[in-house]
Amino acid sequence: MGKPGPALDLVDENGKGRACLGVSKSGPALSLADENGENRAGLGLTKAGPALVLCDEKGQIRSSLAVGNEAKKLQISDANGKDRVGLALDKNGPSLGLFDEKGGPRIGLGV
Repeated sequence: MGKPGPALDLVDENGKGRACLGVSKSGPALSLADENGENRAGLGLTKAGPALVLCDEKGQIRSSLAVGNEAKKLQISDANGKDRVGLALDKNGPSLGLFDEKGGPRIGLGV
């Protein structure tokens, strides 16, 4: 997210980091970890706009939502990290993409 800046870390009763609220040159961010210390969710705000990231139990990104100045996007990935569903809205209108297990496009719809 950029050069680290001030941060507030919250730990559970076992001393494990569970939440971190920080600010860098890019903007503020909040990250949430599960009881095993894996990052499971993140929310950030940059000049391009806000973004939300949701991760599986291994810390791999499985879904993301970004609301940028140019486009709004929702991505859903499989367990291998390949994008399988994409939904977007930009200056050309809405679009939906469905992808195979290798990340190759299978169906694309646009208005």
